[in-house]
Amino acid sequence: MKKTIFLFLSQMNCGGQERFVSRLSEMISDIYKVYIVLNDNRVINFPIFGTVLNLDVGELPSSFLRRIAETLKRFARLRKAINQYLPIACFSFGEGSNLINVLSKKRGTRVLTSIRGYASAERMAKSYLSRILYPHSDKIVCVSKGIEARIHHDLPKLKKKTVVLYNAYDCERVQALSKNNLPAICDLSGPKLVSVGTLRPEKGYWHLIKAVWVLKHSFPKIHLSIVGRNYKENGSRLQELIDQLNLQQNVTLEGYSNNPYAFIAYSDVYVLSSVREGFPNALVEAMACRRPVVAADCLTGPREILSHLPYDTEATKIEFADYGILVPRLCIEEDYSATILPEEKVLAQAINLLLENTDLQKEYGERAYSRALEFSYETCRSKVIDLLEGNN
Repeated sequence: MKKTIFLFLSQMNCGGQERFVSRLSEMISDIYKVYIVLNDNRVINFPIFGTVLNLDVGELPSSFLRRIAETLKRFARLRKAINQYLPIACFSFGEGSNLINVLSKKRGTRVLTSIRGYASAERMAKSYLSRILYPHSDKIVCVSKGIEARIHHDLPKLKKKTVVLYNAYDCERVQALSKNNLPAICDLSGPKLVSVGTLRPEKGYWHLIKAVWVLKHSFPKIHLSIVGRNYKENGSRLQELIDQLNLQQNVTLEGYSNNPYAFIAYSDVYVLSSVREGFPNALVEAMACRRPVVAADCLTGPREILSHLPYDTEATKIEFADYGILVPRLCIEEDYSATILPEEKVLAQAINLLLENTDLQKEYGERAYSRALEFSYETCRSKVIDLLEGNN
């Protein structure tokens, strides 16, 4: 009989952690009975290899007292599910889910919490509840070495609790999907740039749009496709910036796509303009499509993916790294004005270096693919099994 595993998160919406949970459920479904435990199952945007358990609790309210009541409800329902199904491990994703997971700890069930964004790592030290609860995790799974280092710096007592687990990718599947549902950019004659991710401030898309304005002077028909769902008012802010810079023919907010690989595969360069990350899925997926990449050397992830130098090395100029081009960290402060900053000119310059040199594009595309193959399902699966079974 298969052992039972819980993968616990709020929803299966459109984010990077949801995509990882989908892949994780696939990787281990042949040897474990997998339950995807959700607070709310109304929106499921990724395949699930297992059974959905719906706690049916929805979003947390804004009222402090009601939040306490709803948190207790989450605890009670997860604990009831654990008592009923007796999983050997409950692996949680997201800050709220992590804390409920620890609160619901039961003998015989390993508690695995995960930190997948740099901002989450920063908040751990500032939150009294986090400082109290996270040490009760059996393991705290960090998506990058940079995130692990931040936790060690702020909370040294957790050094023996953390482990790094990179995301996993099926490069053959990504390439197969990239040939389906060809996007409109296939018909464009100018250079094509693509970036994928929800329109959150941390993606730094205002920097990238301004870089396109700089590039337009050399490439009048250049086109940037930003593929990702809107987030609060950010979409309208970005569109206003596009209009202000007269880039309506050069930049398109494509919205959410369940197959962003088609956009990536028909681009000339993939660009990551993030001001902070965890371990950017779309960057590796672009590399799996053999696309050359330009990435900001932000906190955290891009350097670990693109360079053999230590993860805490920081680019001070355009850097021709092992598997892609890195540019210095971009300013975290949002700026939707028409002012073009020096760092945006540097980003444009790095992109320009690839656009003007097809041999360099091809070379970096092949290097990128070779690197993407290293983040395989097989490597991730073996590490996950060790975590679930308590072998590390």
